[in-house]
Amino acid sequence: MRTSLFFLMLFSSLFAGAQSNTYPYGNGTCTSEADPWGFFKKQCTSYVAWKMNEANDNSPTSNFPFFNNMTGAGGSTNCSDNSGRLSNACRWAMRLAAYGYYVSDVPTPGAIAHWNAGESGADPVAGHVAFVESVSGNTANISEYNRLGTCSYGTRSVTAPRYIRFNRFMVANTITINPNPIVQGQGVTVTLQVKNNFNEAVTGNFRCGLYSSSNQFIGEIQIRSNESFAANETRTLTFSKTNISSSPGSYKIWIESRVASNSPWTLLHKPNASSTVNVNIVAGLNVTPTSLAYSPAAGTKSASIQAGVNWTASKNQTWITISPSSGSANSTTQMNISVSANTGQSSRTGTVTVTGGGLTRTITITQDGTNITVSPTSLSYLPAASTKSASIQSTVTWTAIKNQSWITISPTSGSANSTTQMNISVTANTSQSSRTGTVTITGGGITRTITVTQAGVAISVSPSSRSVAKTSGSTTFSISSNVSWSATDNASWLTLSPTSGSGNATLTASFTANTSSSSRTATITITGGGLTRTCTVTQAGNSFKGEDPQNLENRNQESSLVLANRLLLYPNPASDQTQVKFSVMEATEVVLTIIDQSGRAVYQNKAEVEPGEHTWIVPLAGLPAGQYTTTMAKGLTSESVRFIVLR
Repeated sequence: MRTSLFFLMLFSSLFAGAQSNTYPYGNGTCTSEADPWGFFKKQCTSYVAWKMNEANDNSPTSNFPFFNNMTGAGGSTNCSDNSGRLSNACRWAMRLAAYGYYVSDVPTPGAIAHWNAGESGADPVAGHVAFVESVSGNTANISEYNRLGTCSYGTRSVTAPRYIRFNRFMVANTITINPNPIVQGQGVTVTLQVKNNFNEAVTGNFRCGLYSSSNQFIGEIQIRSNESFAANETRTLTFSKTNISSSPGSYKIWIESRVASNSPWTLLHKPNASSTVNVNIVAGLNVTPTSLAYSPAAGTKSASIQAGVNWTASKNQTWITISPSSGSANSTTQMNISVSANTGQSSRTGTVTVTGGGLTRTITITQDGTNITVSPTSLSYLPAASTKSASIQSTVTWTAIKNQSWITISPTSGSANSTTQMNISVTANTSQSSRTGTVTITGGGITRTITVTQAGVAISVSPSSRSVAKTSGSTTFSISSNVSWSATDNASWLTLSPTSGSGNATLTASFTANTSSSSRTATITITGGGLTRTCTVTQAGNSFKGEDPQNLENRNQESSLVLANRLLLYPNPASDQTQVKFSVMEATEVVLTIIDQSGRAVYQNKAEVEPGEHTWIVPLAGLPAGQYTTTMAKGLTSESVRFIVLR
C-alpha cells in the first residue's frame, strides 16, 4: 500500500494525476467483457469506476472501494429505477445520493461529472459519466471514455449538469472551526470525525484546505499524513495553523484525502450534504492610517480600527487625546485623535498604541512646529521700476510690512499651512546712489526679513578716446550701463551703431577716409538715466614725410624697396610692430632711435652693419597711441621718418 505524502500547494485547477491515460483496457473496439468492478470494459462507467478506485489506491484488490454493487444488488438498467446496483450512468446520481453521497452543481477535483439520458448530448438510453481531473472556476476539466460510442479515451472542459462526490472516507459529524469567524493574523483549529466507510483497514493522508468562495485553492491549514483506520472506524482529526494571513472575506474549508502520493486530493463525502464549510475571515487588528500629520494649531483627525478582537488604545504624550480608547471584536471603529497647539518652533512626535488578542498596532502622530520660511531672503533690482517675488511658506498666519515708501508689497498677509507668492515692487531710482529697504514678515512669535536693494543709475564708456588711421575703417567702445541709453556724435564723417540700447553694449564707430593733411576729432555723447558720458575719435591727417612701399615701387629710378642711404618704414600707421628698411654702401655703425612728441627717446638700437640692404623689426607693443619720429644715424648724417602708433 502506498502511503507517502506528496505535498502540494496548488490551485484546484492544477490537478494531480490527470496528465495521461493509463486505463488498462485500451482504446476502441467496444466489448461486452466485464471489468473487475462490475462494468463493461471501455464504457464510461468502467473508466470512471477505475479512476475512483485508482484515487483510493485500488485496495484491497478483491474488494474495491467503488464497484457496481456498492449501492446494493439487483435493480435494473432503467434510469428511473432507484434500487439495487449502479448499472447504467443515468442511474448513478440517483443511486449514490440514496447511498449517502453528495450531488450538487459545483465541480470539485475527483468528483464524477454526470449527465442523464439524452442530457446535453449524452447517450439517449444510458446517459454519461466522466471523471473531474481539475477545476477552473465553475468549469470542470474532465477525462472520459466512450462519449461518442467509440469506446475511446478523451478529455474536454465542460459545465456538467451535476457532480457526485465520492470518497472512501466520510465526514461523520459537524465540522467545528475555532475561532469562527477566523481572525486574520491569528491561528485556527478545525476538528471533525472522519469515518473509513469501507470494511477493510486503510492508511490515508488528509488535508484541511482553505478555498475561496469560488472554490479556488488558497492553501492548506494542515496536512496529516499516514493516518491509519481500521475497517469502518470513526476517528477524530484535528487540523490547526498558527497564523491565517488571508485578507478578510468569505472562504470555504474543505476536508480532503488521498491514499497514494500520486493520487488527487478528493473531498470527503458527507451523507446527503455538502462536506465543505463556509467561513469568514475578519480583520485581526488593522489600523488605517498608521501615521497622522498635524499643523501647529490644535486639531483632530481620525483613524479606522478594524478588529476581530477586543482592543484597547493608549497614547504616550500628554498633548495627544484619543476617543474612544477601546472597542469590541468584529467591529470597525473610528478613533478621534486630537492634538493641542504646538507653540514651539520644533516639530514633535508621539504614538497611539492599539492592542488586542496578542496583537499590537501603532499610529505615529507628528505635529509641525510654528515656522515661517522665506525664500529668497534678499532681492536686488536695477534702477528702473520693476517687480520680483518671494515665497512665504508658513505653518501660522502672518502679516508683512515694508520700511520704505519706494517699496510696495502684495499680499500683506497669509494663512497658516500655506505657501504664498508675495510680489515686491520698487519705483525707479533716479539717483546715482543705491538704496536699501526691508520687508518684515511676522507670525506666531517669529520674524523673518527680506532685504531689498536697488542700484543707482550708472553708465560709463571705455576707452575715453580712440586714435585711428587716415584710411576709412571702424573702432569700438564698451558701454557699461544699468539703464537705457542713446548715443550721438558731432561729425558727419563718423557713423555710430547701435544708437541706443539697454544695459551693457559694444558701440561701433565707423569713419570715412581723411583726405585732409590735418587730423580731425569727433565727439560721441552717451546719455541715459539723467547721466551723460563722452568719448572721442581722432583720425590722422594725410601729411607724413615717410614714404610707403607702394610709392617707392612706383619710382622709376628704383625697382625694389631698397634705397642706398634712404630710410623706409612700413607699415605706417602701425600697432604691434613696424619694419625699418635701409641700405649702406660700406661697413659702418648705424643707430636707430624712436622719439615721442615730447622729444623723449623711447627706443634705440645700435649695430655694425655690412654693405648692402638691411631690415630691422621694431616692437611697438609698449608704446601708447600717438605720433612718433624714427631717426637712422650714420656718423654725422641722419634721416628721419614720422609714423603713428594706433591702439
